[in-house]
Amino acid sequence: MPAAGGSAQRLTAYEGEEKFPHISPDGRLIAFTAQYDGNDDVYVISADGGEPARLTYHPAQDIVIGWTADGGEWTFDQGVDYFMKEGGLDRESATGEAAGAAATPGQKIHYTLGKWQIERLLGRARDAKGEAFSLRAFHDELLSQGSIPLSLAEWAMLGDDSGYREAVRLGEAGD
Repeated sequence: MPAAGGSAQRLTAYEGEEKFPHISPDGRLIAFTAQYDGNDDVYVISADGGEPARLTYHPAQDIVIGWTADGGEWTFDQGVDYFMKEGGLDRESATGEAAGAAATPGQKIHYTLGKWQIERLLGRARDAKGEAFSLRAFHDELLSQGSIPLSLAEWAMLGDDSGYREAVRLGEAGD
């Protein structure tokens, strides 16, 4: 529908669930998550409608978060080249990383933040255990926690609930 108002029209012709639409900063494209074949994948389509282009092809669930804040663009090939050059990846791995970055732009910063949190937990565990520290035991204990926030893993592994309490405080402050 035009921004000024008017009649809504369907842009796609596929059956399946379509959700999380995000219009590009220039208004030309719409990125969205769709479940056409049993798995949530990311697609992009012209704002005028037409054939959606599938951007992700792996079994994990992919959800569109949005576009870059500045409206900046890289071609997919530029993304692949970046991961090959800066990450030292082969083309196949770089293609997978570029697809992930294109599908969920915030994923890379979330990955980095998670990595820093795990490295912090590793350092605290190493300090707490001293000579008895074992990297293998640390990994086993961390993975045995399952998929929980790292503040809860820190509490379980080190008996320190300060990270959890801070997360709760921040959550309450945001309400």
